[in-house]
Amino acid sequence: MKKKITLVLCCIAILISGIAQPKMPNFHEQFNKESLFRQFDGSLTMEKENSFFPPKTNTQHQKGDWYEPDTIYVYKLEYPMDNNRIISSYENGNISVSLQQFLVFGQWTNSWKAIYSYNPQNKRSEVLFQQWESGQWQNSGRHSYTYNPQNKITEELREDWGSNQWENSYRYSYNYDEPNKTESVFQQWESSQWINISKAIETNDLQNNFTEHLMQTWESNEWVNSFKVTYTYNTQNQFSGYLYQRWHDGQWKDESRTLYTYNPQNFLSEILSQYWDSEQWISSGKTTFSYNTQNKISEELLQTWYQELGYWVDISKNTYLYDNQNNYSEIIYHTTNAGEWVIDGKTTYNFDENQNATSSFYQKWENNTWVNADIDWSATIRMYYNNMRSIYWAYGPVHRVEMSYVKTGTVSITENSNVENFVKFYPNPVFDILHIETDNLNEIPEVKIYSIQGALLLNTKGIQIDVSSLSNGVYIVEINGVSRKIVKK
Repeated sequence: MKKKITLVLCCIAILISGIAQPKMPNFHEQFNKESLFRQFDGSLTMEKENSFFPPKTNTQHQKGDWYEPDTIYVYKLEYPMDNNRIISSYENGNISVSLQQFLVFGQWTNSWKAIYSYNPQNKRSEVLFQQWESGQWQNSGRHSYTYNPQNKITEELREDWGSNQWENSYRYSYNYDEPNKTESVFQQWESSQWINISKAIETNDLQNNFTEHLMQTWESNEWVNSFKVTYTYNTQNQFSGYLYQRWHDGQWKDESRTLYTYNPQNFLSEILSQYWDSEQWISSGKTTFSYNTQNKISEELLQTWYQELGYWVDISKNTYLYDNQNNYSEIIYHTTNAGEWVIDGKTTYNFDENQNATSSFYQKWENNTWVNADIDWSATIRMYYNNMRSIYWAYGPVHRVEMSYVKTGTVSITENSNVENFVKFYPNPVFDILHIETDNLNEIPEVKIYSIQGALLLNTKGIQIDVSSLSNGVYIVEINGVSRKIVKK
């Protein structure tokens, strides 16, 4: 059963990115074993600043309800015994229990569940994992979270249940001694003591953009550089690329980089991948995006660079079709054969009245007809909801995904992308006093500060607002109908 559970974790994993995170994905997640246990959390929040797939549109964050999946079904054709579902419960907008079941001989059978606890500050304090064995729930593991007085996480502890007691497994310890920098040390429990394994150092700029991820390993009783990823942004504060370097012979050596380009409408138009060879950058791959008249992505073209021939060669492309609500209705996949485009397969989508994806299924093109099939191991079926702001990833092999939703909150504020034309907030992040500048010098502005969930926390007037009473986190400031996200530290 444990082998099956591991397989399902890989196949249906949901990635999480809290709104309070930097604009770039947290690279530490790739090395954080806790990522295996985050699939019950519900969604990957896709802010319009970092929605690289699909490329961002000019659709603003809309006011309205916020939804999370309460039931997710994942069906496979090749491995019918692995058909499974996740049933989640929520309290006060937070996930409380998630249960995973397998479809065995036509009946849903318990597999494992996660039970969530929260502290008085509404921060997650514990996740308890249990497996269904011999007709009852047995403890499997638990994850505990510790925070400092500023509500920043200081430790993530993983324990396993063995010999009728909790046993240490691994932990992450976080340090915030330097502004805009976070150090996290990964340790494993061996021979009744904590053993250093690796350390990640993550740096943000003043706009809370993720700028650097440095990875080190513990060797010969000292920290040794391993690799570094540096992120850059253009003058519009859009993500423009990253550089990957390895530590070798006492210095950083370039290995690869990815460059992002935007069209005049500020939509992502190209992603270019390159590697460093013989003192120069060599192109390896390129993805180009095209848009329809509604500024929705219409085509995604993948090409590879043939260095010996000196030109780009088409590899694959995806074409996108939409329903009358501008939701995806089909994504059609093409490959090349002797220089000709050949249809390979398609994913068909259905959405509810709230524009949340309720079902999708994959078919391949075979003998001039559509045949139900599983996507392969390297592909995913992506389910979008909350007006494209959240996404669930189902990893192949999988044929069909079905989802239902529960409303967990209301988003009452929309972030206006051209707010800089009307008002300026600084500093950001802010520690105590938020300064405000507006074009209207004759009027003292009315200032409203909301939680990220839309709850009104402060309503006042002025150009110097005391926010020292707010807890650390992300907030929305609204002035004269426009709003902007700020970070309180």
